[in-house]
Parts: sequence; structure tokens; C-alpha cells
Amino acid sequence: MPLQSTWEAEIPAIIHMMEEGICLDAIGANYGVSRQRIYQVLTKYGVETPARKKKNFLKDKPPKYYWLDRMLRSKGIENGQRRRLLNDLELPDHCPALGIELNYGGVAGSKPGWGGRTDNSPSIDRIDSSKGYEPDNIQIISWRANRIKNDSTPEELRLLADYMEKKVGKTT
Repeated sequence: MPLQSTWEAEIPAIIHMMEEGICLDAIGANYGVSRQRIYQVLTKYGVETPARKKKNFLKDKPPKYYWLDRMLRSKGIENGQRRRLLNDLELPDHCPALGIELNYGGVAGSKPGWGGRTDNSPSIDRIDSSKGYEPDNIQIISWRANRIKNDSTPEELRLLADYMEKKVGKTT
């Protein structure tokens, strides 16, 4: 860590690192000090620091995208990929499989989006479970549809539907 008198000599190097896109945390780690200390040194010598801009890329999106953002975060999806998914996906108002209205707000009386799941809660479904969370491999369907589909094959679902139709009759 440089002494107080040697910080002035380090200013050009620090400015160069900032111009290269290195964050203050990394610059501080390079000198064995905190980001805050680097900020203090730069302020003392009149060097403008990068403005901390909060980029709220959801600000123009409907509230249901906040649900998707939370779900993707909970699955450990990194910022870049999460942003891409949030920009590329269009969230349906109704389950494309069952036609029921999706409730992005959670259970009544609970904190919005955090309540327990119900049949009409939205659910992120990977079309091919062996692949990752990519725009062409995920769909938003109801929790009910996701539970029904779970690990079934289309053929198993057809057989089950045929069986139910014979046993119970058509339900419409």
C-alpha cells in the first residue's frame, strides 16, 4: 500500500486502469486497499470517478418481468444471460398449454410474487431438460401444466388422456 505521499505518483496508473474498464474494487485489490480508499484518493486529487449508474433494464417492462427476474436469479442465471432472457422472452398472460390466466403476483395476502404456488402461478419450463436456460429452450406455463408435464413424454400424456377419456368420458 503506497504511503500518503506516493498516492499522487500512482494517480496516472489508476486513471489508466479506470480507462481500461477496471473497476475500483479491482484497483483497490491491486493496491491492497478497499474500493472506498481508492475513491478517497481520487477525490483528494480531483480525479473524477466513474458515476455509479444503476441500469434498471426492467423499468419499461410490465411487473410480471420482475417475477421472471427473481426466478432467473434464484436459478443462478448470470446477469448477461438474465438480461438477454428478459429482453427476448415475451411473458404470456395465459398458460399456453391450459389456457388459464397466469397470476404473476402470488397468493393473495402474501408479499407480491413470493407467496406459495397455485395452479395458475407462472412457471419456467425448460423444453429440453438436458439443455440450459436459453430463449429457445424455455417457456412460461402454469404451475399446473408444469406439474402435469413434469417428466412425462408426449406419448405418455396421450395414453393417459385416452385412458381418462374412456374411464371418465369427455370433460368439457
